[in-house]
Amino acid sequence: MINLNYQNIDLDKARKEHFDFFACFITKKLTGKNCCVSSRNKSHPSRLPVCKDYKNKKFNFKNHKDLVRKFLITEGHLEDLILGKPKRLMELNDEFIKRVDKHFGSGIYEEYIELDSGSRSKFRIVKVHQFFEDLATVIKYKILSDDKDYNSYTLTNNLGVRSCTYCNRTYTVTQRKRKNKKDGRLMSPQLDHWFPQSDYPLLQISFHNLIPSCEICNSRVKNDTLFNLNDHFHPYQKNEASIKFGYRYSFLKEKYQIYFKDYSDDKILETCKKMCIDQMYDGHGEELDDLITIKEEYSETYLDSLKATFPKANLTDELIYRLAFGVELNKADFHKRPMSKFKHDILKELKII
Repeated sequence: MINLNYQNIDLDKARKEHFDFFACFITKKLTGKNCCVSSRNKSHPSRLPVCKDYKNKKFNFKNHKDLVRKFLITEGHLEDLILGKPKRLMELNDEFIKRVDKHFGSGIYEEYIELDSGSRSKFRIVKVHQFFEDLATVIKYKILSDDKDYNSYTLTNNLGVRSCTYCNRTYTVTQRKRKNKKDGRLMSPQLDHWFPQSDYPLLQISFHNLIPSCEICNSRVKNDTLFNLNDHFHPYQKNEASIKFGYRYSFLKEKYQIYFKDYSDDKILETCKKMCIDQMYDGHGEELDDLITIKEEYSETYLDSLKATFPKANLTDELIYRLAFGVELNKADFHKRPMSKFKHDILKELKII
């Protein structure tokens, strides 16, 4: 599991473009103005591809537009909504719940959110369902699938996270399809909502709630599982948590098994267990066997012998390591190649590195 704050990725660029797009989009939907001015960017320079006019009628609120407009625009919470860190997002969401309950009645927000999506349209107060439907046209995650100038491909390409944030087992490369001089969609990570959309509709476009992940981790394992910041690891959390892979021989199964040997706190262990990361890696016994074979056959001289084979190439330790094992040596680059974290831990235990 990777903490994205500590990887070699351009978070500033990714955050800025995400903010530029959604600040304009949401402001226009709520105020009708062509631009927004924020503490982040006073001048709001020309952004022709992003800052454009959205005139589709389906974005118009039917009910209680002032509630959202006052909360986000008048009271200045829009920037926090788009770029707030995980803790601030939770605070903002709690404030929004209080605002909704004050407007519709005590406990209404929780009563509505606890319903499954199919039952919400039949909620006993019709205007509550209409309000949340209208909210989804302004706090609109789906636009990342529709917009031509800024979309999920833009976001994941800016982040450049090339393997799943959760399992680090699978490539999550962003690549467009080129056909007839136009770029189409080919492959990209899924974006997991760490705070699920179904329970946190206000946070569905928040930058730090969109985690690049593989289909297995996002759709099969996590899905709408509720995590909280007190008990679980967040990929953008402030402190760098760590968990280490180890291996041991199982006489019952007559093979080596992969397990979590050490961890920095209970939060990351609990999250990795819920995400089934240990079970996923236990299916990679062949990769483990290969590393053990290298240890048995070559001992600590393996990497030195590779470097000696090409004395004139002046190969760096990082390059030799990447050529030998197909993964990254530096932990800030673990996101670039699948299984970098796992192999790094095992190779250290084998004393090859």
